[in-house]
Amino acid sequence: MRILVDHREKSSGMFEELGNRFEIESGNLSSGDYLINLRILVERKTARDFVLSLVDTRLFRQVRRMKNQGFRSVLLVEGNPFETDLDVSPEAIKGALLSVAVIWQLPVIFSGSRTETALSLIH
Repeated sequence: MRILVDHREKSSGMFEELGNRFEIESGNLSSGDYLINLRILVERKTARDFVLSLVDTRLFRQVRRMKNQGFRSVLLVEGNPFETDLDVSPEAIKGALLSVAVIWQLPVIFSGSRTETALSLIH
């Protein structure tokens, strides 16, 4: 398995987490954070970043770019977006998750930790 990791992910701790398990390469991805075997594009967001990206409207721009790349794409949310320190209604968060999954037809998967995220990338 070969995973191309966007260079902006180096500070997330995922580079080391993946490097212990897979052949990884750092590069510049125009969208997404990980490209698995040149076929599957994954955008990883911590729960807090997911909510922030909803508030500042980045989320749907990122989803649109991912859909236009031509890869199978997935949004991975690490942690529980309903349990952040941000004052965003649960309805808005649920609406965003449903919109990504149903309207944009982008699967959303959840992970509880960086280790679980690394393992999710190979399953």
